[in-house]
Amino acid sequence: MFSKTVNLKIHERAFVHIDGTLQKILPPGKHRLNVGFKSVRVEIFSIHNLEFQHELSEHLLANPTPEIASFFVIIKLSAYQVGVRYANGTLVEVLTPNTRKMYWKGLIETKIDFFDIGQTADVPPSILPNLEKYLASAPANISDQFTNIALTENQVGLRSESGVLVEILAPAARKLYWKSGLDNHIEILDISDALELPANLVKRISQTGKRAKKLDGL
Repeated sequence: MFSKTVNLKIHERAFVHIDGTLQKILPPGKHRLNVGFKSVRVEIFSIHNLEFQHELSEHLLANPTPEIASFFVIIKLSAYQVGVRYANGTLVEVLTPNTRKMYWKGLIETKIDFFDIGQTADVPPSILPNLEKYLASAPANISDQFTNIALTENQVGLRSESGVLVEILAPAARKLYWKSGLDNHIEILDISDALELPANLVKRISQTGKRAKKLDGL
């Protein structure tokens, strides 16, 4: 019977393929494989490359066994989900809807916050400062996933989701919203020459009543 010894460093993991089929994943350390007369291939990875990109990725995502889950953070977003990824507590990536990815567990602590943009377009205030800092240097395809509103002292905003008024933004408001399937629309009104709220704004408020979630000080 033939055997094979595999030595893996602290930052290394290995796939063991037997007769062309992935059989196991090896953690760091010394491993002795008794392979008999079978064909064995050992594929070694550095988990410094945190995102796992491989010809088997889709197969593993579709069949996440307990062994796979012990080695990887698995991300499978729906069409109405986004994710915010943190590495050792720092926001490093925004994951767009339908994203399917795998990240090695081990050297870096990976945390994912999930948000249902099918329910609301609001970006939670708790992540807003870190998100704005990240978006300042993010690629265009990521920053395009957001609507950024910065009103002047002479403007108010009416925000509707799927045709329903849900928020009134006060002068000088700064807000960030996910672009979602809710048909988020923001109408900006100039009140620079008005001594009181414009009639169309008053009418919109009275029509919506309790459906307007926020008055933001108006």
